[in-house]
Amino acid sequence: MKEAVVDAKRKRLKLGPTKIWTGLVLHHKDIFVSHVLPNLNAIDRYFFSDVNTESFDVLKYAGVSVSKLEWGVSQCSSISTLEELWNLSR
Repeated sequence: MKEAVVDAKRKRLKLGPTKIWTGLVLHHKDIFVSHVLPNLNAIDRYFFSDVNTESFDVLKYAGVSVSKLEWGVSQCSSISTLEELWNLSR
């Protein structure tokens, strides 16, 4: 099971960025900032800033104080956040 997940991740990395990433986040930052970013909570913004330099730059473009982003246990609102917390606690 884990091998299939690892293989899928490797295949995804070889494909490069998706059309939605390049279109929305890189080429239409203003739309991302006005329609998507307001729906992200502090934890989502923190994880988004860690994706790559482009995501970090989009948050800076939006005026988000990226250096002050952090996350805490009280804000676990998604499965991915809970998984991250679980992995850090081991």
